[in-house]
Amino acid sequence: MVATATASLAVILVLTADFIYARANSAPPTAQAIDPAGNIVRVPVSEVQDGAMHLFTVSAGNQSMRFMVIKKPNGWGVALDACRICGAEGYRQDGQNVICRHCASAIYIPSIGDQGGCNPIGVPAHVDGSDIVIDISALAQASTEIPK
Repeated sequence: MVATATASLAVILVLTADFIYARANSAPPTAQAIDPAGNIVRVPVSEVQDGAMHLFTVSAGNQSMRFMVIKKPNGWGVALDACRICGAEGYRQDGQNVICRHCASAIYIPSIGDQGGCNPIGVPAHVDGSDIVIDISALAQASTEIPK
């Protein structure tokens, strides 16, 4: 009876520790606030060229929009930190994978910004000199695709 009680307690402690670790690991990553320059947002390429997912927030009018920038093998992935399926739960990076915080789907980094599955909602952007340029109206338009 003592062995059964000890084994049960050990299982409960392991499950509790796993739950606490999972919750801490799924906490939303912090996003850097960025100020728009007129009707556009400029993200310096030098800040995002390390291959990691970088999150930013920008406020336009009364709306705050959270977006990501990540270096892809064929250019840049610029997308909202949200998808058409899971909504605005957002993403986190785990090593070489970008993971949906809602459904835990691993997102193939070269497909970020493309439609389909749990991919982040893409936002058109272009490189201008040493900056990635994103139009605020494109961010706002993409935000209308987030399910409520």
